[in-house]
Amino acid sequence: MAEKKKAHNPFVWLALAVFVSMLFWQWYGRPEGPPSQNLGTSKFFETVTGPDQKNLELIIVRPVDGLTYAAVAQTKLKKGFFTTTLTPQGETILAAWAKQEGISYSVEPKKQPSRWETALRWLLLILLLVGVWIFFMRRMQGGAGGMGGLNSFAKSQPRTEIPTTRFSDVAGIDEAILEVGEVVDFLKTPARFIKVGAKIPKGVLLVGPPGTGKTLLARAVAGEAGVPFFSISGSEFVEMFVGVGAGRVRSLFEQAKKSTPCIVFIDEIDAMGHSRGAGIGQSYDEGGQTLNQLFTEMDGFDVNQGIIVLAATNRPDVLDVALMRPGRFDRHVEVGLPDVRGREQILRIHTRNKPLADNVSLSEIARGTASFSGAQLEQLANEAAMLAAREGKSLVDIDHFRRAQSRILMGEERHIIVSDADRKLTAYHEAGHAIVGAFVAATSGGDAVHQVTIIPRRSAMGVTGFLPKEDKYTYAKAYCMGKIKTLLGGRVAEELTAGIEMVTTGAGLDLKTMTNLVRRMVCDWGMSDKLPLRTYGEHSEQVFLGRDLGRERDYGEDMAKKIDDEIDRIIAECLDEVRLILTGSRDKLELLANALLERETLSGDEVRAIVGGEAESEAQAVLPILPTETKAGKKDWVLRWLKYGWRNLSDLIKWAKGKPWKHWHSFFSRQSVSSRSFSTYRFDFFGISKRVSESGSGSRSRRKRKAGLLATK
Repeated sequence: MAEKKKAHNPFVWLALAVFVSMLFWQWYGRPEGPPSQNLGTSKFFETVTGPDQKNLELIIVRPVDGLTYAAVAQTKLKKGFFTTTLTPQGETILAAWAKQEGISYSVEPKKQPSRWETALRWLLLILLLVGVWIFFMRRMQGGAGGMGGLNSFAKSQPRTEIPTTRFSDVAGIDEAILEVGEVVDFLKTPARFIKVGAKIPKGVLLVGPPGTGKTLLARAVAGEAGVPFFSISGSEFVEMFVGVGAGRVRSLFEQAKKSTPCIVFIDEIDAMGHSRGAGIGQSYDEGGQTLNQLFTEMDGFDVNQGIIVLAATNRPDVLDVALMRPGRFDRHVEVGLPDVRGREQILRIHTRNKPLADNVSLSEIARGTASFSGAQLEQLANEAAMLAAREGKSLVDIDHFRRAQSRILMGEERHIIVSDADRKLTAYHEAGHAIVGAFVAATSGGDAVHQVTIIPRRSAMGVTGFLPKEDKYTYAKAYCMGKIKTLLGGRVAEELTAGIEMVTTGAGLDLKTMTNLVRRMVCDWGMSDKLPLRTYGEHSEQVFLGRDLGRERDYGEDMAKKIDDEIDRIIAECLDEVRLILTGSRDKLELLANALLERETLSGDEVRAIVGGEAESEAQAVLPILPTETKAGKKDWVLRWLKYGWRNLSDLIKWAKGKPWKHWHSFFSRQSVSSRSFSTYRFDFFGISKRVSESGSGSRSRRKRKAGLLATK
């Protein structure tokens, strides 16, 4: 108690000094004698020269600052003084008038403070400054926080505990648990490893996207081993004072050595372990000293001493190479997104204390939440429970989970007033996304439509949400092309319904996302048929955050033009196909848009019910599949033509209505990629697709002649 009271002494003395100063200034500045009445110059002259002039006793003038005078007049009838401020000319006039009228007039010299008053002022000022200095020094040194000592500011204050978390509380990252299991075995039975000469890694780096359970896994390791757990964030080593970061690293490991065996966990280590630059500037010196001190500490303790350093980051690309070498963080454990089984296990953990209705199937929810992290699944379960509590329900049903999923994917609803025209155009925009997305899902394995809404969410006037049918780790070219078409669906729907002059800014984000995707296809993934197979430009990105940081060009201007032309070509081809899809499905576009205007939000199943028909059949009716060269293949093709050919011809006639004849040339000579064989096709007049060879001038000549013949007809 005495130490705690002593720690607050600087603050008490500071408060006391301020209080005494206020009392002193108030006392010193208090006017002497009766209260005065301050008047303007004109009013002052009227008062002293008016009818009550005979009652005037005296006038006293005192210089203020060399340019003005303070005049004080006292009468017999009224108690107190009349004061004013005079200029030198006003003082001269007042003195002459008082002498003429025979009124007592005196000019007092400017009052100078006494020596003891001056000394007291300086003493109080010095005490105040010293008190402030002592207060802040004690605060920085930890005096106000209770640690004390001159070097306490550079001492690390990690959170120390023995966690109760176990591996049974961690789900969805089974492979990562197996990799860190050796650490637990070493902490429990180190003699078994020492006996055979095995050395446990000094440092284990957990890398992965945000929200995948890196911190939870580190706590589970300490909990399973039953050892102290020192946790600290990498940003706590970064301070504005030079040397503080290195001091805190030393302090952290000094505390850890007193509690061996133990685990030291540094979260977000990229804050202190980023790559060192050229060494220019004080900020580099401080960061370099902190990192070098960490190297020294990790190299200094024995491998079998019982101190294991765990660190977590989602930016492994920015870490210093010296931090990753063997002997330091030589084991890297990737903590990735959970698969469908992992998601189900995570949901079971987070719904253990939540009463679920009979219609809730966690396996179905897990299949419908592909690409969700563990943190998002926890948020999903919590949001669903909050919705149930808000509605006064005793059970959490499947509808609560669906609404919670929509909130996570698309954001919270915004209640704003939208005009009927904007609302209608938004409905057509989202319907275009949904129809093209359903078409792509049926033909090229694209993501399924999850929900469509025209209720404003976040910064969007409407949202069409998609969910992958299964976990994806690589993406086919057909999938990427389908993604481009889906993104173009909203803009094309606006063109078809409102005209090119009435398209809105609603497709801005779609176009930006589409352009970035096409550029990645051409420059990074080698998905261009026109350019040599290589990468173009050094691509910098945040590995686990998916953010593009820039591209360094390693090619000339001619190649840059070819890249731009190829990007434009891919977008133009996809745009033509999207226009064909929506033109042939105009009636379904109207149905879906009207349903959105009426109900505002539609689920994926409702969208598919409105679109109707077999999706594969719809796709084949627009883009017929090339028959094989066998007799059986030709027979299948004939049957397909009898079933779908007339529909294709009907759709072409509908599309051609109101179109100038010049559009026929571009339509019949266009090329498209089949979703099954990725071969190149074109349409003839009757909707029959034939293979177009990419090599040989004869094929190109025949294609040009036929295209010209059809154009003239």
